[in-house]
Amino acid sequence: MSEPLRNTELPPPVQPPLQVRAQMVVANASHPQRPDFERFIEARFERAFRARVPRHYPLVTGLRAPDGTVLAAAGVRFAEADPLFLERYLDSPVEQAVADAFGRPVARESIVEIGSLASDSPAASLQLFNALATWLASVCGRRFAVATARPDLQRLLGRAGFGLRPLGDADPARLGEGAHDWGSYYDNAPRVFAGEIGVSSALPQLRERLRARSTARAIRRLRAVAP
Repeated sequence: MSEPLRNTELPPPVQPPLQVRAQMVVANASHPQRPDFERFIEARFERAFRARVPRHYPLVTGLRAPDGTVLAAAGVRFAEADPLFLERYLDSPVEQAVADAFGRPVARESIVEIGSLASDSPAASLQLFNALATWLASVCGRRFAVATARPDLQRLLGRAGFGLRPLGDADPARLGEGAHDWGSYYDNAPRVFAGEIGVSSALPQLRERLRARSTARAIRRLRAVAP
């Protein structure tokens, strides 16, 4: 395992373009806000799946409302630093699986794993994913994100315009006894996916969709209070 990143080594995150400004925080092992994000993830997984999160990612990101409320959180692991959790499901190293899916060579250093995504709404999930993917691509130089996704998250990201490439099934049998920690998470057949988050990705379209939704909500509020 590599040493945890120091706070000073984390580039500043890019903030999401929200109508009500939320803040994305990137927390390493010593960040004071990390326990809040870990508790949020653990509570949502326990409530949704009766799951116990046995270990958190090296980095944990969270989206906070102006009043401090945690809206969403997720874990991040850079592929060159450690084996990825989802590589347990794959028959080849993740860089080979992504290269096969996209039909071109892919360096391991260009890949990041996003996991343990938890939120209180689909909108918050998209807002965090937009801010996180933008930060990973523009500040950290990553080109591909990989994740394990259940059908509901697959549909959400698909509607947002992301062209996800399947890498394989997330078979809980590959986790051995560790599969019991995850409760009913595997009941709906999650799969492993890769998505491009670099310059040619769908991020610009997602930002426009988020801005359009935010504008539409603002217009509806104005109409509701108009005489």
